[in-house]
Amino acid sequence: MAPLSILACSLSLAYGRATESASGSQSMSLGYHLPLLRWTELWADCQTWYRRRPEELCPVLRCQAIEAGQIDPSSPASFPIELYSSVIALLPNVAYHLASLFLLSCKPRLVKPSVDSKRAVSESWHMQSIAGIAIRNDFREQWDPVLIAGLLHIGPRMTHKSQQEALLGCLARASAATGLVLDHEIEALRSVWAS
Repeated sequence: MAPLSILACSLSLAYGRATESASGSQSMSLGYHLPLLRWTELWADCQTWYRRRPEELCPVLRCQAIEAGQIDPSSPASFPIELYSSVIALLPNVAYHLASLFLLSCKPRLVKPSVDSKRAVSESWHMQSIAGIAIRNDFREQWDPVLIAGLLHIGPRMTHKSQQEALLGCLARASAATGLVLDHEIEALRSVWAS
């Protein structure tokens, strides 16, 4: 399944109705298991895509946040660095991180997700990766509505002042590149951060 499809299904699972009864004939047991099975299936699809993505969709350079701080000491936000060769490579990876983030936010209790690395189950890693991808890449075309929405989604959870400033700068770049007016959204973020 493609990352954008996984993202759409993840959003539906996280924010849509958990189960829909077909003419009321669904048993309580089946009604409980459908979201669990769907979550497990989507999580597996998402992680499988990331693991098996074509080489041209992988970053040409990747540094974790700690290494990023050593590479660019002038950047106090220290988001991970993931540089891509094209927007076509960048956007599916953003969709992967967003889908993983939404799936982790609605993970059924007592489910232990299958993972190849511990960072895959870290909401913080996915949020930091989205921010790092947006901040460190410089394609005019990268400002897809999915990336902008992703930044606005993770924004309220950026607690460090340097991260907030980096995110605001990123949103200003997005606004300048696309012509989208994000003043209301930026003010909403500032309000959340001030409280």
